[in-house]
Amino acid sequence: MNGSHGNDANDGLSWKTAKLTIANATGTVSDGGTVNIANGVYRGSGNTKIIINKSMTITGQSKSGTIINGDNSAQIFKIQKYPREESMPNLNIVIQNLTITNGNPVGTRGTISTDNVCEDTLTIKDCIFKYNNEAIYCNMGTCAVTGCTFINNTRAISNTATLTITGCTFVNNTAYSGGAIATSGTCTITRSVFTGNKATGDTGGAIHNIGTLNVFNSAFTYNNAAYNGGAIYSKGNLTANFNQITENTCRMGGSIVRNTGGTTNAELNWWGNNNKPTGIGGFTINKWFVLKVNTNSSSVPINTNSKITADLRYDNYGTLHTESYLPNGIPVAFTTNLGTVSAKAYTVKGIAQSTLKSALGGTANVSAIVNSQQVSKLIKIIDKIPPKVSSTNPKNNATGFSRTATISIKFNENIKASTYWSKIYVKNMKTGKTAVISKAIKGNTLYIKMSSKRYPYTWYQIYIPKTAIKDNFNNNLAAAYTFKFKTGKYPLNYQ
Repeated sequence: MNGSHGNDANDGLSWKTAKLTIANATGTVSDGGTVNIANGVYRGSGNTKIIINKSMTITGQSKSGTIINGDNSAQIFKIQKYPREESMPNLNIVIQNLTITNGNPVGTRGTISTDNVCEDTLTIKDCIFKYNNEAIYCNMGTCAVTGCTFINNTRAISNTATLTITGCTFVNNTAYSGGAIATSGTCTITRSVFTGNKATGDTGGAIHNIGTLNVFNSAFTYNNAAYNGGAIYSKGNLTANFNQITENTCRMGGSIVRNTGGTTNAELNWWGNNNKPTGIGGFTINKWFVLKVNTNSSSVPINTNSKITADLRYDNYGTLHTESYLPNGIPVAFTTNLGTVSAKAYTVKGIAQSTLKSALGGTANVSAIVNSQQVSKLIKIIDKIPPKVSSTNPKNNATGFSRTATISIKFNENIKASTYWSKIYVKNMKTGKTAVISKAIKGNTLYIKMSSKRYPYTWYQIYIPKTAIKDNFNNNLAAAYTFKFKTGKYPLNYQ
């Protein structure tokens, strides 16, 4: 169907003979057929309050470009068995690749609902729901929601049936309780993200459960409840494993609260730090994930790279878990006091990696930070590179140099005296005699001062033996170093 040039009198069998309205297309398509909807904005009569009572697939051309707008006054799709005969096969409905917005089911439930559908199946895939008043209502039957995004809805999903949610994102949805989801049926959630959802008056910032709720490999961050359960409130049975549950808030009761009745298994989650989880109510937690930092070596040569791994696969007893993983995409910040690291990474299957690039010798303190937890590891950076002269004053072969100025030799790193420190000399190249000198080191510079004024117009040679100086890692020069200069007439430096 095509809202810009379709006609409901057409047969709808090709784009040239497309239908005009969604209601006509879904009403005339054969049982088990497909309704393809072109990009555009669909609203008003014929495009809302649509009753679906036979199996079909409804597919938008693109999920961001095919938009059905309820104008804050209408339901979009209602899946119901009647007036179908009881003997007819169960419905199988697929809705995919659409944006559903501003749905307001006046006098009924759900912008999309499965009212009075006993054994039928609704599958919703790759859709965007925003600014709806109760985006989806699963009343009976089976509902599967996959790859969908829910933003700024007054509750995203209400469920009294059997619901599975996979790979979905829930952002800034609000309701009196259960800001994103309220479920009294059976609900299983995997690989989904809940952030910024809010229960404005009661419990369950992200989810309010009084049925059976299973949550795996999902992330709950920055959700808020006015009363209990910043992330999840459960009065029924709850199993929540391999989830990130961090920075959720509420007036009392913390991230997860179990009220009277039901059971809770919230083992093996990441709670934002390595300590025993706090801010929970009505149950105990024995195992939780902790942050560890590993390196591929405890010592590395200078100017080489070392791989740093932030690992969220170990529990508080030190047991490695690979049977499942925390959700991908948990941000990890890396820091170091020596060298450089790639500053930010994201977990994949419970780990995130960075690379330490070592430019100087010493001991690098490398840290990984996840939420409020920081864990550090020491890496010894071994310097086996000899120090090098980077500049001299005077320069080699310079002429007209001052007869009294201090001679300085700057190295590429800090230095100190070594075995043959006393063998450094300054020699008058005309007479072959060595001068009386004093020497001092400050940082990376060697200073040489002669006790008497140098002769005018005379060449002098400075000689530094290989083992006269060394760096802070006890590396001597690669070879003896010499340079020469010629004085001028006056003490001033005329270079």
